[in-house]
Amino acid sequence: MPKVRYNSTMNPSLRVILREPILWRWVARLAWLAVALLTAIILHALLPHLLRDTYYSWGVQEAQDAVVRVMAFESYVQLLVALKLLSATIFLGVALLIAWRKWSDPAALVVSALLLLMGIFQIGNDLTAVRYPHWLLAATPWMPYLVPPLVMSSLVLIFFLFPNGQFVPRWTGWVAGAVVVIIFSFWSPMVQQWLWRLGMSDSEAPWITMILAMLAALLLALGSQIYRYRRLATPVERQQVKWVLFGLGAVLFVALLQLVADPLWPSSAVQNAVGGVLLTLAMPLIPLTMAFSIFRYRLWEIDLLINRTLVYGVLTALVLGLYALTVGLLNTVLNADSGVNIALLAGVMTAGLTPFLYPPLRRAIDRSRPLAAVVTTPPPLTRTVAGQPATDRFTDGAPTRITGRWLALVRAGWVGFAGLMLVFVIVNLPYRFERLSTVCRDIECYGSRLNPAEAARLPALGLSLAGYAWLQTAGVVMAILVCFGAALLIFWHKSDDWIALLVSVTFLGAIAMGFESGDTVLPGWGGFEFACEFIAYTILVTLLFIFPNGRFVPRWAIPVWAFFIGWVALLPFAFYKVSTLSWLSGLVGDWWTVAIPLFIAVMTLGAGAQIYRYRRVSSASERRQTQWALVGWTGYALWFAGFASYLNFVRPALGQPWPSGPLFYLISDSLHALAFLLIPLSLTLAILRSQLWDIRLVLQRTLVYSAMTAAIAALYVVIVGMLSLFIQVGGNLLLSALATGLIAILFQPLRQRLQQAVNRLMYGQRDDPVTVLAALGKRLEATTTPEMILATLVETICHALKLPHAAIVLKQGDELRVAALYGEPIGSVETIPLLYQRELVGELRTAPRSPGEELSPADHRLIQEIAHHAGAAAHAARLTADLQQSRERLVTAREEERRRLRRDLHDGLGPQLATLSLKVDAARNLLQSDPAASQQLLDDVKVEMQAAIADIRRLVYDLRPPALDQLGLVSALREYTAACTGTHGLHFQVEAPEQLPPLPAAVEVAAYRIALEAITNVLRHAQARHCTVRLQLDDGRETIGNNSPSSFTQWAQGAIVHHLSSLILEINDDGVGLPALPQAGVGFASMRERAAELGGSCFIESAAGNGTQVLAILPLNFMTMR
Repeated sequence: MPKVRYNSTMNPSLRVILREPILWRWVARLAWLAVALLTAIILHALLPHLLRDTYYSWGVQEAQDAVVRVMAFESYVQLLVALKLLSATIFLGVALLIAWRKWSDPAALVVSALLLLMGIFQIGNDLTAVRYPHWLLAATPWMPYLVPPLVMSSLVLIFFLFPNGQFVPRWTGWVAGAVVVIIFSFWSPMVQQWLWRLGMSDSEAPWITMILAMLAALLLALGSQIYRYRRLATPVERQQVKWVLFGLGAVLFVALLQLVADPLWPSSAVQNAVGGVLLTLAMPLIPLTMAFSIFRYRLWEIDLLINRTLVYGVLTALVLGLYALTVGLLNTVLNADSGVNIALLAGVMTAGLTPFLYPPLRRAIDRSRPLAAVVTTPPPLTRTVAGQPATDRFTDGAPTRITGRWLALVRAGWVGFAGLMLVFVIVNLPYRFERLSTVCRDIECYGSRLNPAEAARLPALGLSLAGYAWLQTAGVVMAILVCFGAALLIFWHKSDDWIALLVSVTFLGAIAMGFESGDTVLPGWGGFEFACEFIAYTILVTLLFIFPNGRFVPRWAIPVWAFFIGWVALLPFAFYKVSTLSWLSGLVGDWWTVAIPLFIAVMTLGAGAQIYRYRRVSSASERRQTQWALVGWTGYALWFAGFASYLNFVRPALGQPWPSGPLFYLISDSLHALAFLLIPLSLTLAILRSQLWDIRLVLQRTLVYSAMTAAIAALYVVIVGMLSLFIQVGGNLLLSALATGLIAILFQPLRQRLQQAVNRLMYGQRDDPVTVLAALGKRLEATTTPEMILATLVETICHALKLPHAAIVLKQGDELRVAALYGEPIGSVETIPLLYQRELVGELRTAPRSPGEELSPADHRLIQEIAHHAGAAAHAARLTADLQQSRERLVTAREEERRRLRRDLHDGLGPQLATLSLKVDAARNLLQSDPAASQQLLDDVKVEMQAAIADIRRLVYDLRPPALDQLGLVSALREYTAACTGTHGLHFQVEAPEQLPPLPAAVEVAAYRIALEAITNVLRHAQARHCTVRLQLDDGRETIGNNSPSSFTQWAQGAIVHHLSSLILEINDDGVGLPALPQAGVGFASMRERAAELGGSCFIESAAGNGTQVLAILPLNFMTMR
């Protein structure tokens, strides 16, 4: 039987099948036709009864109780029918398309036949109720025992055989065969009769056994595809396997979710209703992914698809897991009769935590991916300060270190105070919870306790008195943990710094602010609590004047601080302590009308002192610490000023009553705790990590995630409300889970929009480099001179990144000259080298947005991207300046050359010829009287005439090398290189046409001079063994890349295609090459100038250890160009 050769685009590995006899191809075709005919017959019998069969099918009736809450049951059945028809159409359409396009591919026909059989399953998913025509049953009574196992077997085999029709590894063929035998055995009449005799015909155990066997086989097929992917697959096969694994994985996930994850479903009705729809929607992924892989349509996009699916799928699963964990914890902590809506509370807590957990989780998942992104490292940056050396400015602050015995004493005192505070919390926290969980019967109730009228409002909020107490206590515990943790961290790392210890003691004392004097078990604890608050407030305000170096700056801060200390000592400043200091309340009356304005004034003066210190005195590190401290102090001061002003001034002016009630207490106490916690968090970061954190990044993320938290909370309420209207069920865990899942899906696009808006506000357009570069390109098109291009570049950098200063300096010889400047430098500047063809042409200098800060990596990436354009522009500007200087030098050289010729002719050759004329006259006069003397004079004239001729030749040779006229350019170069061969063991080779056409004299001289200069550089510096001089003529009909094997000429092709006819000169050596940043000397400048004089170009390319290449392009029509 002859061999058959044909192309298979399904997979390169299928070429092993192509050598099969032609009989097998026809067997595959006939088998496919039989399967297609059988599928058509069964579908013709199924379609007329599809609606009725679906109505009574397995799982649909069980879902009726859940469906009627959302829609009419008949509408749900019609929806299922439409989904089934859509899924079957996809299966059959893909199968027919594969058969049509791959009719000569046996493996493709097998896949197509299996998809046809699976299409039957999409119409009649209850395989026990598949309809057959009467004539078919009469002719083949065994057909009901053949079609169902064929359909189920096709679902297993298709994943074992894809993509090349082979079982990989081999033992999977035995496993697949065993599963197929189990499936066919289950459907055989013998086994069915045996199950009926055992009374298991209606039992679910056999069905579950067969389904579990299929699931196990599918999981094993998944493993075999992974094995194929890692061990045997080609690059194209790997992409095909990825597509198939994606489809199979999605279907298996939905199937396992429907069959195994029973605890996730509120009821079996919901499980059948939702699970049936999800599985019907997921099944078309199998034919679609196979079509993509077989036809290689968008084959390589599967990487992005898998990436996004894994990232956002895992993130959504984690958010839902967090929600389930929160529900479990709340069920454990709160009693069922507490009156708290656990589902709603868990949803709100999860939605609030999502903005803070989402970014780190996403980064962790991104890092766990096998394909890591390649990050381009920006060039090294140097930091300089205007008018100072390239170092940061530091000022010596007051000594804050503690040593010796004082250190041990202070540490012991801190440990004792911390232990006392810990005992205070452990003893009094349960008592505070007990007081909050009982109704207050006193005339005045403090500490957020509820009187009977206020407690009666709790049911309207869905809370009980115990739930209210739990929420209030949870807020206190959170604040205590933050303050105690911050104090412990500072003490652990900075226990020898008295400023840090003061901050740490402040945090410990602030723990007492969560308690009232009545919340203590023993009366003596009330005085201790007041003393702790007194210490905390006093040190807190003191730190405003001395942080971070322990000095009062400016000097007027000392009397202000002294006044504050005296005032605090005399007045009952603590906000909640009027009742415990009744002996003073009668003396001062409404004390808060004096205390609050004074406190606000002192905080304002302290903030002013910090700003003065920041602008005038602080070093770069101290500025960063001050930024952190001001964030906490300013946040708390704004909250305190706004809240206190409203209660004591705005509210009475508006005639409103004093706000009260549980909702007011919960909101105000929570906001107060959050505002105050800004202080310990910001001061801890300022002390411990002042050099590692970017305060602008924190401000940016604070804006983003604050907006995100508010948006997510609102979105959660809206989603739950809308779903409640449709489903008409409140307090349902499924409802909250759906809302949380939708929030997890919508979180990323919403966060991206907010992130972009905040970034544009704070950093300009650094995160949108495409827009910046597009705008830069448009502006550059409108510029006319290189100098304007540089000015446009620095202006674009400043506007795009909101920088105060940017400048470009050009290298002119050994000096740097400012070529473009925008703004004035403030503090340090960062320098990026500008390179053009690996040659340093200048520097780009940028200043950060504020003194003492540094640009972020995102800023550096955009600046580096613009620096690529700036390098070429700087090179063009430098070329323009060099051209102008070259023209000036040419004019000067021309005039100097004329002056030299005039001097040589006038002072040398002219007198010499005049002398010869006089001697000839004298010889003629002596010719008759003294022939001997006349002869002597003529001999002298001859010698002097030869000297004059030599002078004339010297002048002529200086104007043009004589070798060019005597030998021609090619022979002159060969003669010169032959004379140099052997020097330092160097061998020269000249590659050129045997004869060049007549060249312009200027082109010959320039080529000869450039070649000699390059050869001289090779002899002096290259340490090479071989050097090649190549000459060729480009007549405009062929490109250089076609004429020369040199990759360097191909690289330079873009610079020379505009010459209609050029002489190409190339000198290559295999020496040590040039350094990374070569210093252009006189030789290279001379070569470049000689080429530029003719309108040509001269390039040099080199790499360390790879030799040097010099390329000169000299246009033959330079006179026309000029």
